[in-house]
Amino acid sequence: MLVAIATSLGYRFGPRITGWVAGFPVVAGPILLLFAVEQGPPFAARAAESSLLGAVSLTAFCLMYTHVARHYSWPISLVSGWICFGGTTYLLRNFPSAWWLNAGAALVTIRLGTLLLPKPHSPLLPRTIRQWDIPSRMLATAILVVGLTSAARGIGSRISGLLTPFPIVTSVIAVFAHRDQGYPGAVRTLQGLLASMSAFVGFCAVLTLTLLRWGIGWAFTAAVLANVLILCITLLRLKRDGA
Repeated sequence: MLVAIATSLGYRFGPRITGWVAGFPVVAGPILLLFAVEQGPPFAARAAESSLLGAVSLTAFCLMYTHVARHYSWPISLVSGWICFGGTTYLLRNFPSAWWLNAGAALVTIRLGTLLLPKPHSPLLPRTIRQWDIPSRMLATAILVVGLTSAARGIGSRISGLLTPFPIVTSVIAVFAHRDQGYPGAVRTLQGLLASMSAFVGFCAVLTLTLLRWGIGWAFTAAVLANVLILCITLLRLKRDGA
């Protein structure tokens, strides 16, 4: 449903807003909640701490996708982005696990990614809206979420956390934008995502600090409130920059 909302807002306000909505933990939030319910708050807290570092891998995905998409179609761009995400995750698997260090690395990388992202100057292609567009996005997202949560029990909290920001929604919205509105659509979508990624970092940081102290309900409530507050701030920035 959240993917459907993001898509509908994108139809109304443009691809940057579609990407910005993805800064809300539409996938990572439910995955971490499932971890907390199924594996327990300690597992979920460790996964949230690792998810902070997973934002680095997600930024790498965005950069790889946009640079490959300049010359190739969406299937090659998507696979290249996934390989980059996987390679970055592999390199980060032994990164010192301290929430403040992970959060700092994520914020610095997001900022660098924003600066390095291409700036398309060509206009967006006209969008063709199909009846099956939103249902197909929802189905693609659901399949990827089920696959990731099903694997969590066997791969542990740290790797589960690193994989939680796996570009599920990002892949879906980037591919559809690329297919429907060309390279400029994909880049603008990922620009919106990177603009809101600090809200994802805030969400995971609050969960890391509160899950063991406050319990599942209060911790997730606080994390969502922190996420929404940061999202509102980033939306003002996007509007200032002409989203």
